[in-house]
Amino acid sequence: MKNKYLIISIDTEVDWFDKATNRLENLKCLDTLTSLFDRYGMKPTYLVTYEVTQNERAVKKLKGLQDSGRCEIGSHLHVWSTPPFKNQNNFGVDEEMIEGIQSELDDNVFYAKIETLHETIGNSFGRYPTSHRAGRWGIDERTIEWLSRNNYLVDSSICPLTDWTKEKGISKNIRVNSMEAPNHPYRPSMTDITKKGGENNAFDLLEIPVTAIPANPIFGNYSTKTSKKVNSLFKGLGFRVHKNILFRPSHRMPSVTFRKISEHLFGGNGTFFNMMFHSNETHSGTSPYSKNMRRYSSLMKRLEASLKAAAAAGLKGVTLSEAATIFNEQENLRDNK
Repeated sequence: MKNKYLIISIDTEVDWFDKATNRLENLKCLDTLTSLFDRYGMKPTYLVTYEVTQNERAVKKLKGLQDSGRCEIGSHLHVWSTPPFKNQNNFGVDEEMIEGIQSELDDNVFYAKIETLHETIGNSFGRYPTSHRAGRWGIDERTIEWLSRNNYLVDSSICPLTDWTKEKGISKNIRVNSMEAPNHPYRPSMTDITKKGGENNAFDLLEIPVTAIPANPIFGNYSTKTSKKVNSLFKGLGFRVHKNILFRPSHRMPSVTFRKISEHLFGGNGTFFNMMFHSNETHSGTSPYSKNMRRYSSLMKRLEASLKAAAAAGLKGVTLSEAATIFNEQENLRDNK
């Protein structure tokens, strides 16, 4: 029986409703999350934004978890809160750039911001990051190329069965249509990062996409056996699906449904499963997904239900960079046979 792994990748960032003030009330969630992850033997990857690196209490807590081997610290670029700025308010935010994406930045601005975030994480946590996720999913080939040059092992900005191209930054739309992207780790093509590259046309680093769950083939534009099987499972649990969804506890459904979905995933042929959510979803009142105590409690029940399913199925909790190392070792073994 082959080993299977659960990756928990958390965009660790400002309160959803308070972007202009860089409020970080949600990071009070860290103690609750740590207790939950420790209980089920999971190791999260906290993908941090610049404002998190400037919060002394958050850095102390996260660095302690990192140094004790209980998490990884990766990078998550929010262009409106990462220097240098054109127009900065009193809270360290360029309000004109809120909702901006890195793929729309001019080269000089993009490189300055991502280098600032990289260096600041290294200085704050004593280690340079080796994992990354683009803010608002605004990834592009330029970012992947920069990550490859700067010793990153993995990016996690691709969402299979998802088309982001109708989502807009400040002046340009997100460029990535990842409907056909692999739903498993792959080395992205230099010409189209949503596709696996060939022997002489692939970036060095690994793309570990957020795990996607295919929906009803009519609504999700998929007619695969997998989508039919998953949709049948959803219907049997009384949950009607009209679109593809990502593997995240944010979806409003009973915890028993999310547990069944998790069990179905873990019982399939996959090896790596990448669940994502935002830190502000795991604190009441700081995200639309947890805007009141009822929604917060429901989300946390779904998260724990999935962790229970992972533990029962024998999945090992690994960080993004650990998963990339395991993948690379498996790849080398296959190549040497």
